[in-house]
Amino acid sequence: MECSIYDAAGKLVKQLYAGRSTMDEVRISWNTRDRNGERVKPGVYFVHLKTATGQNCAKLVITE
Repeated sequence: MECSIYDAAGKLVKQLYAGRSTMDEVRISWNTRDRNGERVKPGVYFVHLKTATGQNCAKLVITE
């Protein structure tokens, strides 16, 4: 399973999770910081989730 955050230009902001999970449910949170530990700017981001059974993408808007 992989869960990553991308900016509106498609650039990887941060990979939140990459690995195997044996649990039916996994909770992942993001503190709105990038790979360097800097807080991201307000704007549109995309959460991309990829599992063994498929993938999904959701839009996320950061306002502050």
